[in-house]
Amino acid sequence: MSYRIAFSSLNKFIAFCALFFCSLHSAGQTNGDFRTVQNGNWNNPAIWETFNSGTWNAASYPPNQLQGKILIRHAIIVSADQVFDQATIDTAGSLNIPPGVTLTVTNSTDAIELLVFGTLVNSGMLFFSPSAILKIDSAGTYVHNSSVASSAVLDASQMHAQSNWIYRGNGNLAPPVTFSNRHYGNLTFESSAGSWSRTVSGSNPFSCTSLRIESNVMLLNNYSGNMTIHGDLRINGTLVNGSGVQKIILDGSNAQLSGLNLNNFFDSLTIQTGSIYSLLENLQVSPASSFTILGKLNCNSKTIKGNNNGSKITLAANAWMATSHPGGVIASIIDFSTGIFSKDANYEFTGSGNQDVNFYNPSINNLWINASPTALLSLKNSLLSISGRLSILSGFFAIDSNEVHFSGASIMGFSENLLSNEFSSMRFSGIDSAIYIPESIIQLKNLSLDKPVHDLLLMNDLLVHQSLSLQSGRINTGSFSLSINGNIIGGRDSSFVKGTLIRTIPASDSLTCFYPVGGNYFQPLTFHEINCSVETKLKVSAYESVPIGSPDGISLQGNMYNRYFQIQVIGNNGISSIGKISLHPKLMNPSLTALSKIGFSTDNTLNSFHGIGGLISSDSIWSTQNLSACQLSDLNSSDGSFIGIADEGNTGGTYNDSTCSTVLEIKVFIQGFYSGNQKMRATINPLLYPLLCDTIHVELHSSLFPYDCISTFKTLVSTDGKIRIDKSGVSNDDYFIVLKHRNSLETWSSVPVYFDSSFTSYDFSLQNKTFGNNAVELEPGVFGLYSGDIQQADTLNSNIQDGKIDQADLLKMEEDVWQISTGYKKSDLNGDGITDLSDYSLMENITQLNLEVIRP
Repeated sequence: MSYRIAFSSLNKFIAFCALFFCSLHSAGQTNGDFRTVQNGNWNNPAIWETFNSGTWNAASYPPNQLQGKILIRHAIIVSADQVFDQATIDTAGSLNIPPGVTLTVTNSTDAIELLVFGTLVNSGMLFFSPSAILKIDSAGTYVHNSSVASSAVLDASQMHAQSNWIYRGNGNLAPPVTFSNRHYGNLTFESSAGSWSRTVSGSNPFSCTSLRIESNVMLLNNYSGNMTIHGDLRINGTLVNGSGVQKIILDGSNAQLSGLNLNNFFDSLTIQTGSIYSLLENLQVSPASSFTILGKLNCNSKTIKGNNNGSKITLAANAWMATSHPGGVIASIIDFSTGIFSKDANYEFTGSGNQDVNFYNPSINNLWINASPTALLSLKNSLLSISGRLSILSGFFAIDSNEVHFSGASIMGFSENLLSNEFSSMRFSGIDSAIYIPESIIQLKNLSLDKPVHDLLLMNDLLVHQSLSLQSGRINTGSFSLSINGNIIGGRDSSFVKGTLIRTIPASDSLTCFYPVGGNYFQPLTFHEINCSVETKLKVSAYESVPIGSPDGISLQGNMYNRYFQIQVIGNNGISSIGKISLHPKLMNPSLTALSKIGFSTDNTLNSFHGIGGLISSDSIWSTQNLSACQLSDLNSSDGSFIGIADEGNTGGTYNDSTCSTVLEIKVFIQGFYSGNQKMRATINPLLYPLLCDTIHVELHSSLFPYDCISTFKTLVSTDGKIRIDKSGVSNDDYFIVLKHRNSLETWSSVPVYFDSSFTSYDFSLQNKTFGNNAVELEPGVFGLYSGDIQQADTLNSNIQDGKIDQADLLKMEEDVWQISTGYKKSDLNGDGITDLSDYSLMENITQLNLEVIRP
């Protein structure tokens, strides 16, 4: 039973839906209602059927005002005067009133007298009795194609915002038009044949959802009130300024400005706040007219053109403008005698190809780069100030040889698509949240910081060619470094570089070089009286492992290796001497006392710092000793040197008075291992010891015949060519320095070197530093030991080579190549862990030189 009931209910529901959709507007019929069954003439009974006793039946006469409701579902023509009450033109239906015919709508009930869902074409006369209502619903259309005034119809009309009202004329008919105190849906002026024109006037408010003036229609606009358009404006015909002031207000959302004739049609055009318009054709502004953008305008690739005769354009605060024109804003907006571009306006660049980024007022709020993915957008203003955000959604934005000032919150989107060169500059200010310099920015001309609250973060190593200005705030380098070739402005008080700063020291004497670099507690560092023979890059990094707020954080108690600077030369070292060093702790953390001292270390370990004095002034501490030659020599090492500050006499054993006077430092490169830029390959174990190149024997020989060997040292040479030996057991005297390496030619110093209690150094990498000039030039000005002596002198001692590079060495090389020898082998001349054709090729070239040891 339940299944039959359910099935019966389903059938009733289906029948109801069918009835509903087949006759949408026929519900609630009463006897005497009419509806159409086919297209035709109103007076033809065959096109009608009437409702009687619950069923529809063929009509024997057409409807009139004495009948019930009328539903028009087809295309109907009224060929003679008619009177009716309560008619509906359905979605697919239309009612056409020809010329000379009058259709009268009476009012005998409280219902709407004429409801239009389809189309009503009035080419004759449409008369409404008092209080009768014409309602044009959504998508319904009324066409006024009559010489009779439309005011009576408008007075009786209720129009949905999406309804359509069309004034249709031709070469012989110009329908009357009224604007004043009228509120249309979609308003259209069109021509069925030929051209027609009308003058519109009035001053009371007028509005429409959209306005379209099609081809062959001309409106002379004498209307002086506010014309508000809530959607599209399309002018393919002509809208001509007449007398009065024509004020057009655009108040649409995602609407369009289009048409082939957007020329000189207003005195005042305003895009309202919150409105969004897209310009699809070029727009010409009348003389002495104004165009004001309060909302959003997308110009696409089109142009807004004034005439330099009083025309004015305004882009207001918080307004938004987008352009895809290759020439940017200045190509999109041209020939205006007056332009007001608010500093709080927003811009979007949407080019499909390369595009200029330019502004009449280079102070803006937000900037969006939203071009095609491969497009390059280039800044053309010499200075652009952005108070809001730079958002790169798609495409690349190049600063080029200009400056960008960021006083807002952040750089958003694909920040790595922001590009710079050596002539680009960036400035950061404001009190907004933290901001970063994207990883794509690796060089700038100038960098300026005035941001007291939040750090400026680096996402890559950055080189500043000309000047760094530090007015307030910190540049946090993180794991990267900031390099400065030019001057530093400011850098006092609380503005500094937190992390690593590299400065280029020019060739000069008695130069003072300031490093505004620190950690949690600002401790800027100054080197006084630097003597530098060639331009040198000196890196300073600040480290603090002292927790903020701990006792060590507010005083100088504790070990020096908890709070220090690491200093290191990058590349060639031209620094021959450094005078005094001064430190400037941030007042009051840490505070200076009479016990405060500066220490210097070569390895930053406990008890390794050597005191170099501590002269206290009002806000700084000065060293009282110059750095020794030994200490300076370590600036080129892989770890550099270390400067610390602490109180003398700490229980941690901060100071060790030993010096490096007992050190012999040698610099040498090996031909096969050399990788360029004064570096060698790590050959012992690159993973465990990436900074160690290989073992080497150093011998000190008497300067007198027969040049006996006095001392021998087996030691390590680092990848930067440095060898360090403790010579404390060597007597003061002259010695030849001899280098012996497992697959290199034995090499002697060019002259004996005097050894005493002071630091001793010798550089084999310089020209004329080997006896008999027995060295190979590895790159301009850099020399090294010849590789290739792998044949041992006898079978008893595998560590003694025969002192020649000849065919015997080549044959030995051939054996190892055929055997594919791997590991730590003498025949592996380039140190890559395998003896192969690359080693053989090097050996083959060297054997042709007939080299052998040259001794005194």
